[in-house]
Amino acid sequence: MLQRVIHYAKTRNVKVWVAVESLDEMETNMARYARRVGTFLPFNPFHGTAVCPTDPVVYEINALRFKAMVTTYPEAEGYIFWMPEHYPVCDHPEDKELLERERLNYQSVEMLIRQTRPDNMEPRMVDNSIGMVHLIQKVLAVRDQTAPKAKIGVGMWGRAFLLPMLDKVLPKDVLLVDNETSGVYTPKGVPMQLFGNMGERDRIFMHITNDDTGMIGMQFNVRLYHRDRMLEGALENHVTGQAPLGDRFRGEDHLAKYLADGTWNPHLTPDQFYHDYAQRIFGERAAAPMFQAFMALEDKEGSGGYHANKPTDMACCGPPTELRIVQKYAAQPNPYDGPTFKGWKEFVKTIPHRIEVFNEEIQLEEKALVYMKTAERTVAPGSRDELFYLENKTQAYAQMLKFFVELDRAYAQLDGAFHLDPRTQREEFLKRLGASLQQFQEAHVLARSSARTFSEVVDNVSDLGVLWRLNTYGVAGTEQLAKFMENIDNYHHGRPYLNRVEWEKVFVQFPLLTQEY
Repeated sequence: MLQRVIHYAKTRNVKVWVAVESLDEMETNMARYARRVGTFLPFNPFHGTAVCPTDPVVYEINALRFKAMVTTYPEAEGYIFWMPEHYPVCDHPEDKELLERERLNYQSVEMLIRQTRPDNMEPRMVDNSIGMVHLIQKVLAVRDQTAPKAKIGVGMWGRAFLLPMLDKVLPKDVLLVDNETSGVYTPKGVPMQLFGNMGERDRIFMHITNDDTGMIGMQFNVRLYHRDRMLEGALENHVTGQAPLGDRFRGEDHLAKYLADGTWNPHLTPDQFYHDYAQRIFGERAAAPMFQAFMALEDKEGSGGYHANKPTDMACCGPPTELRIVQKYAAQPNPYDGPTFKGWKEFVKTIPHRIEVFNEEIQLEEKALVYMKTAERTVAPGSRDELFYLENKTQAYAQMLKFFVELDRAYAQLDGAFHLDPRTQREEFLKRLGASLQQFQEAHVLARSSARTFSEVVDNVSDLGVLWRLNTYGVAGTEQLAKFMENIDNYHHGRPYLNRVEWEKVFVQFPLLTQEY
């Protein structure tokens, strides 16, 4: 299938690159043959197994990857090797020798990290980067020996700090691709200047269409793009092109349109874009209320900060916070006397802020929905289905946020109950415990409503992925959570409290890992 896509794209003068992720993270069965980083063994649940950059076996595996891509996809424009999003580092003697030899050359990289990511620094960022440059140089050596005309690219997540170093040490024919957003990596702003001063080298700036901190609702990131100076900064620094990052595209049509229009008009502002977009899609008579709807949804996106800078609801890579918490609670010895596991008190402290952010987001979603309903009276006939799609997803998302608020309130009530002595303050204890159970059960009702609403309008396969998450973590998750809490409540009322909770419907049972994710 991919071969046919590449072949057809070529007939339309569209260049397709094939990428592999990542240089030092591999499928677990393959990683068994290499030296592995000591953390997250046998694997990281979401990133595979990290391997060591000085291991000859890793060189061989990456060489085989390159040769396989060239052989399998000969019509591809080039082949990109991605660096990992995180920063695993090996402590084997061979790796220590590499790091000690190269660290002095990377002092400028460390300085850029401190300048551009002071609020989002992770340990060993420099050391991991040294290892990744070493591995890409090994791949280039294989390229030069076996397929010297093949184009190679390097992809990165939030490593703008490494761009000047890569330009210095890699051949000019190597493409550089970096994903940056102040919603995750650089809260104070994207350092677009680091994409500059590279001469004829091709480099691509990758922003997000939908960030994986939110896997349910449509996202409205045009103001974020503008704040990050994605378009103007790319123009000023002679970036070759833009690339969107996304794992679903229905409901993100406006973001794709902004990127397309902004390619020709890099000074395009969010207001200018949405005025034109609302009129072109929904007609002149409905343009005003739809513009206001988009403004409310943009307000919601930035409310409390963007993406990773505020509490998340349905983020990627596993269950949401409210379910991870009960997973830990259910695993602690004797849950019947209340939550005592590591992390509980810290979570409870975040509840007021979580509720505040979610409630404000609900208000803005509902505000947008009112404007959409107003637009129904004047929308162009051919745009009515698109309007109904937006209404449906906005309503379903607001309903989802409501069940998160109910869960957080229930947890706060549960915590308050177990601050009481069940023996000497029994009546008040049982009252609060029962109230928390009712809130957990109400959250399940709200979760069902959200999933039911979302399912009413599904016109793209990516909507099915969203619906799966709503069913798994929303409907099934809150159902099993309520059953677990009912057992706790039953215990204190002298009722059967060993009723089975089907956690397997919600959680994947991983083996015990050497480090908790």
